[in-house]
Amino acid sequence: MEELEKIVCCLQGGMGNQMFQYAMAKSIAKKLNTGILLNTVRFNYCKMRQYSLGLWKGVTEEITTK
Repeated sequence: MEELEKIVCCLQGGMGNQMFQYAMAKSIAKKLNTGILLNTVRFNYCKMRQYSLGLWKGVTEEITTK
């Protein structure tokens, strides 16, 4: 099996959805022994929602908007 660099989690929706998506990515990353990259590009186009995981001190993963 090929070693993965990181799991990319494309976040969208409100805080509850983001928390669920993050938890799922965290679970998969732990199982595959790899890291997580949080993609927040969708919030550039949806003005009704914003990235909310930054409110939680335990979320320290790298964020990308590409």
